Amino acid sequence: MKVALYPRVSTLEQAREGWSIGEQIERMKAYCAAKGWDVYKSYTDAGFSGASMIRPGLQSMIADIKGGKIDLVLVYKLDRLSRSQKDTLYLIEDVFLANNVHFASLTENFDTSTPFGRAMVGILSVFAQLEREQFRERSKMGKEARAKKGLYHGGSLPIGYDYENGKLVINEYEARQIREIFRLFLEGDAITSISKKMTDAGYTHKHGTWEHNENRIRYILHNELYAGWTHIGNDIVPGQHEAIISQETLDAATEKLKERDKRNPDRKSAFQHTSLLGGFLYCRQCGGRYFAMTRRNTNGKKVYEYPKYICYSRYGLAKHMVKDSNCRNKIVNRKELDLMVITQIKGLTSHPESIEQLLSEHRAADTKAAEQAALNNRLNYIKKQIDKVMDLYLIGNIDKSIISDRLSKLQAEQSLLMEKLEAVKEIPPVLSVSETKKILAEIGSGLDTCDLNTMRHIIDSLIAKIEIDNDDVFIKWKFF
Repeated sequence: MKVALYPRVSTLEQAREGWSIGEQIERMKAYCAAKGWDVYKSYTDAGFSGASMIRPGLQSMIADIKGGKIDLVLVYKLDRLSRSQKDTLYLIEDVFLANNVHFASLTENFDTSTPFGRAMVGILSVFAQLEREQFRERSKMGKEARAKKGLYHGGSLPIGYDYENGKLVINEYEARQIREIFRLFLEGDAITSISKKMTDAGYTHKHGTWEHNENRIRYILHNELYAGWTHIGNDIVPGQHEAIISQETLDAATEKLKERDKRNPDRKSAFQHTSLLGGFLYCRQCGGRYFAMTRRNTNGKKVYEYPKYICYSRYGLAKHMVKDSNCRNKIVNRKELDLMVITQIKGLTSHPESIEQLLSEHRAADTKAAEQAALNNRLNYIKKQIDKVMDLYLIGNIDKSIISDRLSKLQAEQSLLMEKLEAVKEIPPVLSVSETKKILAEIGSGLDTCDLNTMRHIIDSLIAKIEIDNDDVFIKWKFF
C-alpha cells in the first residue's frame, strides 16, 4: 500500500506544543513500518494554517491522489488535515474516498479502511453540518445587526454605489444613470424606451449594459435604497448611505408604477418570471439572446410539454432581437440546463474553496493577457519608429513628403492598435473572492427550498451571463 504522509504545523502550534514536522514524520514512518505500509511521499505544510485549504503541500497531494499515485493518506493528528470539520469531511469523502484512497490518523486511531473508521465519517458529517448551521446563523445575525444600523448588508452591489470601508458610497458615474432613469420615467418614457435610450447613450454599469434590461430598470424604480433607505426583512429603516434621488422622486415613480399596473393588470412584473434562466442566456455564435418557450404536443387526451431555451436569431419572429438570421445554434432542454446551473451553484456553496480553482482555470484559458502583451509590444515598436522619423525630419536630409507619408502610416497603425488595446482591456470583476464566499455563506443549503424569484436573485448575484455554443455551456461568474 502506497502511503502519503501529511505533516503540518503553524508557527504558533510548533512553539506551543512541540509538534515539529520532523517528529510527525518520524512517528508516522514508524507507524507505517509496523503496519507493513510503503511510504510513497511526504507532503509538508510548515507554517500554514489549518483553517484554509490553500496549502501547497495539500494541493500537491490532492493532485497525486487524482493521478492514482496514492492508496492511503496518513496524518499524525486529525486536525493536521484541517481545523474545519466541513473541510475535513470534504477531503475524506469527496477527495480521498472518491478516488479510492483511504485515510488514517495515527493519534485518534482513525482508519477509513475499517468499519469503525467509516462510522466515524458519519459522525464527522453531523458535526460538519452543525458547523455550517452555526456559520449561517452567525452570518444572519451579522447581516441583521448591520441592517438595524442602516448599513449595507450583502447581496449584489447596487448600481450607483461602491462599497468602501463597510459602507455604500456614491459612484457618481452610475448615480447619474440612476437619476436619468427616474427622470425619463417621470417624463413619460416607457421602460423599454428607457432601456433603448440608455443603451444608445453608451451608458454602462458594474453589472453590464442597459440593452434589453427592462427588469433591472423596473427594480431600480421600485428601490427605496436610492432615496436613502435600507431593508430589514419586510421593514425599511433609514440608511447610513447618501441618497441618489429625493423621497419625492421615489414617491412619484412608485405612484406612476401603481397606475401603470392598474391599467395593465395582466402584465407580469419584474418579479414574475416564467423561467429560471430567461435574461441570463446568450448565443455564443451570433451574440443574440436565448429565451424560454414551451412546445406542446397533444396525443389524444394527453398533452406533452417540451420546455426549451432557443436563440432569438434562430426563432426569427422577434425581428429586433435577431442578430444573425442564419444562426442555427442548438435549442436547449430547459430542465437540463436549469439543473446544470443550480448544481454548479450548489457545488460552490458546499465547497467555496473551489472558487480559486475556477478562477485559476479561467485565467489560464483567457487569451486577453497574451493579446494585450502583443499589442503593447507592437505599440512600443511603432512609437520608436515615429521617434526615428521625427529625428530624420529634424536633420532635414530626407524629402519631407517621404517623411510625411511614412509618419501618416505609422500614426494610422498607432491609432488602430490603441483601439484594439481598448477593446481587450481587462475589466475588473464585479465580485471579489471574499464577497463571493460571503454570498455563498448566506445562501447555505437553502437552494432546495427557494422559489423561482429567489433563485433568479441568487443567480443574478453570482452570474454575469451564460453563453451557449451548441453542446457547450460557458458560465461567466461575477468573480471572473
